Amino acid sequence: MTGISSSSGRSSSSNQYQPHSAWLRAAEVALQSLLPRCNSSAVSMALWGFGQLGHAPSDAWWAAFYTSTQHRLMVFSGHELAIVMYACGKLKIKVPECWLASWLAACCDALPSFSPQHLTMCMWGLAASGNRPDKAWLLAWFLTSRNLMQLAGTQDLSLWLYSLALLHLTPSPVWRTSYVEASYERLTAPSTPPQELVNTMWAISRLDWSPPMLYWRGLLGAACSKFSSFNPQDLANCITA
Repeated sequence: MTGISSSSGRSSSSNQYQPHSAWLRAAEVALQSLLPRCNSSAVSMALWGFGQLGHAPSDAWWAAFYTSTQHRLMVFSGHELAIVMYACGKLKIKVPECWLASWLAACCDALPSFSPQHLTMCMWGLAASGNRPDKAWLLAWFLTSRNLMQLAGTQDLSLWLYSLALLHLTPSPVWRTSYVEASYERLTAPSTPPQELVNTMWAISRLDWSPPMLYWRGLLGAACSKFSSFNPQDLANCITA
């Protein structure tokens, strides 16, 4: 979703700066003992770090995390709530129902102030981790995302639909109409990365939705013009769609 650029000359493809497993485990143990005293910023950024490093803490760590945060989630900022669920998605963490209910309630209150990227982090995190949102949260998410569609980038637009398909949630006809209007020109533009186009096409094929034929043909044409830059998985997903 977001990244930190650096002028240090470190290659993003190199893992020479990746902490080894013993270091990560030691950091995890040290943080576990501090969780009751950690503020929301520290907790969310630690989870973000674990997610980016692909380090899933132990069950004991998660138990301490749930206990120390469940009754404090209302004081988390919208950005922090989004980071937490995004990290759960990265680490494929299915959270307890009682903790999820608290997160959804806190997040629901904050959703109207979210940016498109925050909406993406939350919905993708829920979908990737298999945590299903309740109806109240979904209603608030759909209302907010529809209001922000014109401001959303192609990555957000594609991941919204992709995440909904993973959760088997078909949006309302009004939302779908707004999506078509907001996304057509941007998704079919020459500058749109292949994966974002493929994510959208794959999602549509998995949802109970037959978009306008002009829209679908536009996506097909845009994909065809990019075939030479597709990787094998993108091309396979595109054919499957």
